[in-house]
Amino acid sequence: MRRSNNVMWTRFVGSFLVVISGCEAFTAHVNVVARAGGDELTVNRLAEVLASVPDAPVEREVVELLAWRWVEFSIFAQHAARGDSMLDSAYAVAARWHDVHRALVGRFHEDVIGTRADPTPIQVDSAYQRGELRFISHVLRRAPPEASQAVRAEQRRVAQSVLDDLGAGGSWERANTFNQDTLARQRNGSIGALRRGQVIPQLENAAYSLDGGAMSPVVETRFGYHVIYRPPLADVRQEFTDAVRSDIVARLDSAYEADLVADRDIQVQADAGSLLRSAIASPFASRRSGRAVVRYNGGQFRVQDFVRWMEVLSDDVLERLGNASDAQLIQLARSLTLQEIIRAQADSAGVELTAEQWEAVEADYRARVGAMQDLLTIHPESLAARAPEMAQRLELARLVVDKYLEDALRDTRLLVPLPQGLTDQILEGADWEVDPAGVQRVLQRARQLRQLGPPAMTGADSTNH
Repeated sequence: MRRSNNVMWTRFVGSFLVVISGCEAFTAHVNVVARAGGDELTVNRLAEVLASVPDAPVEREVVELLAWRWVEFSIFAQHAARGDSMLDSAYAVAARWHDVHRALVGRFHEDVIGTRADPTPIQVDSAYQRGELRFISHVLRRAPPEASQAVRAEQRRVAQSVLDDLGAGGSWERANTFNQDTLARQRNGSIGALRRGQVIPQLENAAYSLDGGAMSPVVETRFGYHVIYRPPLADVRQEFTDAVRSDIVARLDSAYEADLVADRDIQVQADAGSLLRSAIASPFASRRSGRAVVRYNGGQFRVQDFVRWMEVLSDDVLERLGNASDAQLIQLARSLTLQEIIRAQADSAGVELTAEQWEAVEADYRARVGAMQDLLTIHPESLAARAPEMAQRLELARLVVDKYLEDALRDTRLLVPLPQGLTDQILEGADWEVDPAGVQRVLQRARQLRQLGPPAMTGADSTNH
């Protein structure tokens, strides 16, 4: 169990190497590590809880993470204590901003592109005849480089027998039953519409040597042995039409973005690379940075905007950020800047969510807020029922968050963050801070308590004021 929890801690805190600062200079309370509204998290309290969990690493990034979670959940709980359910539309839009962004930009894109991207039948016929865009299917018999000669020979034999059967009038559907490319097999062997440079040379050379309806000899690649087929247009007309439309859309998008770059005079700042790397290394410390990464006519793309986008980038992109070159990071920032400009254009054009889109956003947001309230056992109605006076409700909320802090250390699955958009919304204008010096004092105290052992820790100050 301990080994498992250590692994969870390692994974969870690996990206939180931060130095957090709040909205005001920290007071001279040397025994306080964090403040949120009228509540304070003492050095002794956080050190005591941290030291009491053997699996919890006593490291700066862990203390900073815990302090940050305490701040955001304390403010969240205080809103609930004051009767704010945080379910109105402003909260939903802030928390689900990326869903809203995608929906609005998608609708604006359709308005801009419109029917301009719909190819005529003549355009589809012409594209197929020119052959620059090729719809290709294949049957693969897998034989990786490490396979034995006997395996390779057998796979080649099966591929050749498939080809012979097709040549004798056999159906492609039957040939596809021998396909060991799982994804292609689900699409009747299709690997889609290709342009040159999109597949390995052996496949490309074979594909671009075929007339419509023709098949290649058996082709050997590092994946194994392929029988490649270029279906006649009549058999794949709808799929090929969709591919031609996507091709037209890509060209229109490229031209639109080029015009946008020129019109807005998009300029990447000289220190953009270093600013982006700092944000990747320390997202919490950077989430309120107004430093400009990209400037353009009418606005700027700031470090805090980049941090906000990091929350919604795919796992694959996030994994590559740490090793990305400055040029790659700058290209990403330019792309995100264009996204924000297009979103602003959508807003200016009066584009709105459909009723169905808004219903989906609101339902998802309500479910998430409800889950967080369940996690903390904080609901405005239950707090009001248990404590008629505001001071009592705030005290109940404080005690619940304090208990959560202790529970979360013992089960890191509870260390789930609020949606960043919601966190930004509720922290805006709130009185909160995490003190870097207090973090260091927590580390020192927790290490002392670990050395003293459990009996000595029972007398530690466990108050939170």
